[in-house]
Amino acid sequence: GPLIRVAGDRFPWEIKAAIMGALGRLVVQGKVRHVGVSNETPFGLMRMCELARRDSRFPAIATVQNAYSLLCRTFDLGMAECCAEEGVSLLAYSPLAMGLLTGKYLEGGGPPGARLNRYRGRYAEAESRYGPKPNVAAAVAAYAALAADAGLSPTELALRFVAGRPCVGSVVLGASSEPQLVEALAAAAAGSLPEDVAAEVD
Repeated sequence: GPLIRVAGDRFPWEIKAAIMGALGRLVVQGKVRHVGVSNETPFGLMRMCELARRDSRFPAIATVQNAYSLLCRTFDLGMAECCAEEGVSLLAYSPLAMGLLTGKYLEGGGPPGARLNRYRGRYAEAESRYGPKPNVAAAVAAYAALAADAGLSPTELALRFVAGRPCVGSVVLGASSEPQLVEALAAAAAGSLPEDVAAEVD
């Protein structure tokens, strides 16, 4: 069925509880199969899971959709443990870090039509997370070199890294051209990174 997003990552807990109650009623009515959250914190996820355990009116949380990539691994700091303990899958979005991990921005700042150039100054979240910082550029260059040494494209390294991580149920990505989609599907078909390459990443 369709994915319905209820906006409001910064709602007070009382409002979140009311939303969860409404979603629980939709599950009982058969209108919603599974409930997931997005951009949630470990505290928020655990509180929702506990609420569902204590009160059958509230639905179990099946998934959490948070950013996760070679450049954004905050999920590993606390959320990964919560998901493993609660049986919640990660829907990892932005696995290519807004395209940075493709390597296309390394030479000359990337194509004019690339997302970070096209929306420069209008995409605060992306710019604050992946903006022009020396450590980001150095990390991207290091990952591109690692990919080349392993006989992979930077895109394949990044996608296979995310897909092979514990708790990842699916990788959410966007493609703006057919070649991008073909490369992403090939990376998905290849599966997790070889153990030696994964060890080099870590």
